[in-house]
Amino acid sequence: MPRISSHFRALGFGKTSAPNNDPPSPRVWKRLKADIKLGVAQTAGVDLRNVRREESRDKGIEWSGLRGLAGVKLTGSHGVEAVLGQLLEYRRTGQPIAELSDLELVQVYKNVKRNASLLTAIAEIHGNPSELHDFATGVARDLTAEMHKRGMRANEIKPKSFDMTHPDNADIVATLDQLFPKKVALQQAWDLPIQIGDDPRHLHGKLRSPASFLDLVEEHRSVFASGKFWSHNAAQDNFEAFGLALSIANLRSLSAHSDAGDKIMPWHLEALAHSLKTRDGKWDKTFAERVMTVDLSKTSPEPLVELIRTVAAYYLEKRDQDQPGEAFNFQGETALINLHGEANLKKVTANLNEAFANSDPAKAIQELEAAFSDFVNSSNFLKGFFIEPLKAFADEPEPAPEAPLIFHP
Repeated sequence: MPRISSHFRALGFGKTSAPNNDPPSPRVWKRLKADIKLGVAQTAGVDLRNVRREESRDKGIEWSGLRGLAGVKLTGSHGVEAVLGQLLEYRRTGQPIAELSDLELVQVYKNVKRNASLLTAIAEIHGNPSELHDFATGVARDLTAEMHKRGMRANEIKPKSFDMTHPDNADIVATLDQLFPKKVALQQAWDLPIQIGDDPRHLHGKLRSPASFLDLVEEHRSVFASGKFWSHNAAQDNFEAFGLALSIANLRSLSAHSDAGDKIMPWHLEALAHSLKTRDGKWDKTFAERVMTVDLSKTSPEPLVELIRTVAAYYLEKRDQDQPGEAFNFQGETALINLHGEANLKKVTANLNEAFANSDPAKAIQELEAAFSDFVNSSNFLKGFFIEPLKAFADEPEPAPEAPLIFHP
């Protein structure tokens, strides 16, 4: 429990003086009362989670998401593991932070800050940036912002040290490893059939089924979204295909999320925005801003339809690409994903517009998938383009040397 003197200073009292002339915010009093209530409960050995569960039964409050981090002080490796588990549930259920009571907000903020070594563990295993790291740091940032919004004192939640080799942390490391199965992704990538020969481990073969690659990216989205994957030259040289595949994987997830009646949350937008790739593996700021500013309060499926529209515009619409950091070095308008033939482009465009007009996200996603398949089938998109980044990522030993890959423009 914080020292009471720190609260009185926040209210405007000095060590020996009366309060200043500025009246304290009522929400500062809320933080004081919340901290005192929390401290008294902890001193008395009361688990406030039991109290919250009784309130949940009486008032119909769902005990899930971040609310599960309220009610008890979490410390040590057990605390880090508990915070990780609850963050993963929160990512799945997505209950707004604004729905937490003042007391719950203080408890959740303190537990996340107290166990901020988790942020370091995620960065060590998944990388920074990575999908899970972006999500976890986003939650920490949102908690701090909500504290400030309510007039409560809160400092930035910063990563703390994490000992990867300590026996007490073995379960946390194992859980994070399981959430990031880079070697499994590599093995499944090797197994994808190609058009030439019977050996799927031929790096120069073209995919027999682009749809199977989309399924692979969807299953291992965190791997294909990771900074380490995008640091490889092969990934950057084929950014348009990998970026569209990653966008489709995110949209599929959002569609399933929406169909289940769950809300699209801000971190979903951030993950999708990061899939709008430029050649250097970063995101396109203009289109990413369009994603991040989609109004999530609109009736479903309108937010999802708007997100699909933005992805389609980024990858399929023709525009001037003669800009620093963009795909091409010649003047003129072109699309990042050039479809095979003007007739096919018109067909896909017409089908997308029809899906948007009918607010049909499933149909719109199908058209994006068809565009991806057309692009892969009509271009020199070789298996080695994604095997090589995955091999470097999974630290697979190098086989006997092969002829160098020839990357398409």
